Amino acid sequence: MAKKKDLPTLRIVRFAETDGMACMSDQLVVSDRNWNDTGLFERPVRLQGGMLAVCTGGRAQMTINLESYEVRSGDLLVVFQGSIVQVPSRSEDFRLGLAVFANDFLRGVPQSVVPLYPYIFQHPVCPLPHDDAQMLLDFLSLLRAKAARRNHIYVREIALHLLLALFFEISAIYQRRHPMDDRTPNRSEEIFKKLMRLVMLHYKEQRNTGFYARELCLSPKYLSAVVKRVSDKSVVDWINETVVLEAQAQLKTTRMTVQEISDYLNFPNPSFFGRFFKKHTGMTPKAFRDAE
Repeated sequence: MAKKKDLPTLRIVRFAETDGMACMSDQLVVSDRNWNDTGLFERPVRLQGGMLAVCTGGRAQMTINLESYEVRSGDLLVVFQGSIVQVPSRSEDFRLGLAVFANDFLRGVPQSVVPLYPYIFQHPVCPLPHDDAQMLLDFLSLLRAKAARRNHIYVREIALHLLLALFFEISAIYQRRHPMDDRTPNRSEEIFKKLMRLVMLHYKEQRNTGFYARELCLSPKYLSAVVKRVSDKSVVDWINETVVLEAQAQLKTTRMTVQEISDYLNFPNPSFFGRFFKKHTGMTPKAFRDAE
């Protein structure tokens, strides 16, 4: 039987290994280069950390959580930790200015720093006016310069606060595109973020609202209401989307049989898995695997 594995994880340090000029620590890399010769995204990988990037040249076809996007010069990318990313095709001059960071690097950060988490999660590529793109690139350039001072006593604190300032600027950009409902409290956004982290950890074994409500010390009814208000989807919708995403990734990127994928995702049997998959994608697992 094939060994059951998650998709390969793209570690933060790999971004530094492919760019000798990158600022690198075990929690933060800031880089600006042509990515064609790195091979980092040729196959689907899970990001170990979060990524903020601005395309500074060329274009690419990128998939983020199996959704396809065309990325062009001036586009903003916001990719959360654990996302599945691949760049199947790109122009020779495709270039990104980016910061990749571990969640631990942001420990203690106010949750209000990304108030539009659900909207950003569903819209990871955002075309920018030239002035906004240049402003974010200026931030990245400053962050890179300051974070590269390895012997500075406050290098982490300075880098962290510059990264926070970058988050606020990006949040403001998304806010203009999708104004928030003032009636939605920040606590709801915090609950949603915590839920998504839990789902990413437990979706293979736990698929009912009650489990996640207990983990968050909330009632299922209250959790359901919050998630619906914040994201316009139910808790079960988010769990099912995560399961389907993993199933699609395994079907497209591994040689595991449908039986093995069914076992890997803890379905009672392949028939149950097949019905679940077809309900949510309109295709059988085999048809999805065979499709171009």
